[in-house]
Amino acid sequence: YYLWSDEMLSKKPTASSTDPKVYFKSLLNSTDTSHGWSWITDDVDALLAGFSGTPVDFGWGLSILWADQTKTKLVAFVKYVYPNTPAANAGIVRGNVITNIGGANIVTSPTAAGYYMKLFGSTGITVTVQDQNYLNPVTKTLTPVQIQTNPVLKDTVYAPVNGKTIGYLFYTAFIGEYNNKLYEAFTKFKNAGVTDL
Repeated sequence: YYLWSDEMLSKKPTASSTDPKVYFKSLLNSTDTSHGWSWITDDVDALLAGFSGTPVDFGWGLSILWADQTKTKLVAFVKYVYPNTPAANAGIVRGNVITNIGGANIVTSPTAAGYYMKLFGSTGITVTVQDQNYLNPVTKTLTPVQIQTNPVLKDTVYAPVNGKTIGYLFYTAFIGEYNNKLYEAFTKFKNAGVTDL
């Protein structure tokens, strides 16, 4: 299913369509291209491992944003870190900002030393990490390993809060193999008498 599937009717492959990546990109709507929602991979094993919650990974969730108005370099904001992963073991925490890869600015060019996709890769990297105020830079070297990405990162009950019992759920991704963890979190909330989520 594709939001812009009607546009694909005129984009049938031809005899010259020999590169799957090039053809795939030719199919995408410009809004999709500019936001990077659809993507292609040539590593089916890594894709399936990610879907099953056991990827080779650094163990972080990142938001990639432009660093300034010139849109020449990027930064990566750490949204979350899974426990007992290379990122967690390196002391990286939610709110940190990654400003460099291997001493180079983070950029969109696949040929550059600081190519942003290295942050999601399966090979080791060295990054510069700062706090959320862009202070206290430190260098961290990480090697990805196969991790368990239980998407229920946090399931906390806060009570009383203005006479209510609040359930807080930090759910990182829809991973079917971990549905039982979601059921466990909501059982915990029900048993605690949670009134608001």
